[in-house]
Amino acid sequence: MTGPAEGRPVRLALAGLLVLAAALRLFRLTALDLWIDEGASVWFASLDLNGLMKVLESEANPGLFYLLLKGWLYLGGSDLWVRLPAAGFGVLGVWAVFALGRRVFKSDAAGLVAGLLVALSPFQLHYSQEVRAYTLWFDLTALGLLFLWRWAESGRLAHLLGFAGAASLGFYSHYSTVFYLPAYLLMALILARPDRRRLGQLVAAHLVLGLLCLPGLYHFWLNAQQVVVNFSIRPLTLPALKHVLDHLIAVTPGWKIPTWPLLLALLALTPARRAGLSLAALVVLPLGLMVLASLTVKPIILPRVVLPSLVGTVLLWAGLWVEPGSFRRRAGRGLVGLVVLLSGLGVAAYFLHPDQPGAKYVSHWRAAVQTVQAGRRPGDAVVFTPSWMEFPYWWYERQMKIEPIPKWGFPLRIGRPPGPIHGLVDDEAAWLERFWAGLPPAQRLWLVVHHWLLNRPPGPFLTSLAGRAELVRTWPLPHMELRLYRLRGPEQAPSLGSGDRGR
Repeated sequence: MTGPAEGRPVRLALAGLLVLAAALRLFRLTALDLWIDEGASVWFASLDLNGLMKVLESEANPGLFYLLLKGWLYLGGSDLWVRLPAAGFGVLGVWAVFALGRRVFKSDAAGLVAGLLVALSPFQLHYSQEVRAYTLWFDLTALGLLFLWRWAESGRLAHLLGFAGAASLGFYSHYSTVFYLPAYLLMALILARPDRRRLGQLVAAHLVLGLLCLPGLYHFWLNAQQVVVNFSIRPLTLPALKHVLDHLIAVTPGWKIPTWPLLLALLALTPARRAGLSLAALVVLPLGLMVLASLTVKPIILPRVVLPSLVGTVLLWAGLWVEPGSFRRRAGRGLVGLVVLLSGLGVAAYFLHPDQPGAKYVSHWRAAVQTVQAGRRPGDAVVFTPSWMEFPYWWYERQMKIEPIPKWGFPLRIGRPPGPIHGLVDDEAAWLERFWAGLPPAQRLWLVVHHWLLNRPPGPFLTSLAGRAELVRTWPLPHMELRLYRLRGPEQAPSLGSGDRGR
């Protein structure tokens, strides 16, 4: 640690990192429309509390971020405004890992290296520009570890209770926190070499953690059951796993430079001391548990669920930077320089190739709404397949302050109060009768189709629609398609079924 007289260069360097992080996270922040998941975030946040609690029964994520965003929406409602919280959490994450690296390795240099790697991380940058909870989850991970390290140094129960509070908030930010809890416990055991008193503190803190998480266990259990059935994630393969690991170093969308071997090199170079072993546990153990779950229960691994492991990764690099051993220090500094270079390439690729995996979905929702608005007639309705395509459409319809068009979705309208939010169904034919019975009376249908459905043979829904309506025109848009249909006759225009009215 530096003294007061020596601290000014460190404070200036940290300020520079924060400015760099903010500039990258604000750059082109509103260049792209909100995509489906972002539309879902603002939709959920706009519900009343009863509606939000109901929708959390079928939503894949817990409600903390939506509650924070709900308060934020009272102060504004533009694309820029709703993306600012995630960007702010992204910048705060740079400070958090600086503080953590400084404490773990007793070195300002280690803190600055960790902060630089987060500031330049294309992975963290991506989620700093989305209206989602991931950067909040990242920050809570770093905060919890900071409390954990302070407890390891001081033995004070208050610090361990601070860790329990941060970990519980992490659980309410993302349910995948359950895969990190064993790593946190292992880290505590490695760091503190606990005697009987500290073991008692660990037991007490985890009881508190369990009590704090208890109110969310009902929604977690409902979510866990639906993950097994409803969520479509591709089976885990070795290339898919390598792609996930690339994110912990530097993902380069568009250029697709494999960077995962550097993660293996990092783990091989990390010395077998308490700090290194505990941080390695944060990287390896949750990933191993998720791989096991994916191979035995249901594929669950996507890059976003390993974002907290980025905290451990950048700290391991920071540790090599200040490693006393000359070989590890030289090798580590050389590899850190390579990671910085790859991160810079990844940031450039992120902005140059926004439609590539690892970047954003480019969906022109504003153009879709404008097209429907320009061509709509009395008696038109808009239909979404899958149903959750309605989320961003609703957002831009509201932004443009235009009269809402009657809406429905296949398999059903999400609507208010919210119904089930999943648009993927195993048996489309079973839902057709309900769809046609529930559709508002209409003469023409504007259909918004997800690109996933365009790459497969027409299912029962599109076949049924083709039998009842004439395709008038198609508008191809990135990651979706807009189609206009004219129903063939009044006798074929379904009326609103009484059983579905008001959903």
